[in-house]
Amino acid sequence: MVRYALRVPRRPLPLTGIAFLNLQGAKDQRLRNMKRASDAVEPIWALAYAFHKLGYWPNQAQYAEFWKISERQAQREWASFRQGFPTEDTPEKLAKLLYAEVGQRIEDRSTILSEPAPADLQPA
Repeated sequence: MVRYALRVPRRPLPLTGIAFLNLQGAKDQRLRNMKRASDAVEPIWALAYAFHKLGYWPNQAQYAEFWKISERQAQREWASFRQGFPTEDTPEKLAKLLYAEVGQRIEDRSTILSEPAPADLQPA
């Protein structure tokens, strides 16, 4: 008897899922890695929102000024991003993709939690 396995297509992982997979370490660190994954995706949304309000893509110093944080805090946020997305230098590319997908819905901060990550970041 031949059995056929149904292949259920996987839904693309959201950006937070990709960051979580990139941050996975010890199994007892799952909750900590969830927090780190959310910290990694926050600059993506924050940069897209800043673009929405400013009309141009800010650099790191302009990002800090827009959010009224120190440049050092902006550096820490972008460093968290790079930990979650080690193949990316800045959150700008993913912020542009997010903004292209959600546009005016960028006001809703939860868009970053559900928006699928680009194909080149999806696990094989």
